[in-house]
Amino acid sequence: EFVVLLSESEGEQSLAVAEDLRRLIEAASLVPEAAVTVSVGVCDVAFAQSTEHWLELSDAALYLAKDKGRNRVEAASVDIRPAPAIPATVPHWR
Repeated sequence: EFVVLLSESEGEQSLAVAEDLRRLIEAASLVPEAAVTVSVGVCDVAFAQSTEHWLELSDAALYLAKDKGRNRVEAASVDIRPAPAIPATVPHWR
């Protein structure tokens, strides 16, 4: 998973950038004889109460895109519910 921060974009602009990236990846010949696609979750920082909340909403939008069939862009909204946190697998002392 990757995070792309678009400091000069919001709302519809961010969705357009995400859709352009999705199309470019789909059209690229990245792996011989195989299709490569990407699912994208977009969240405007205006929806978030904190950085952690923003990442949770972005992640929830990503999984919504995957659940709806993959190779698509989904936007987070205030109605989207973040997935439960996954416990860390790396010890804290590392």
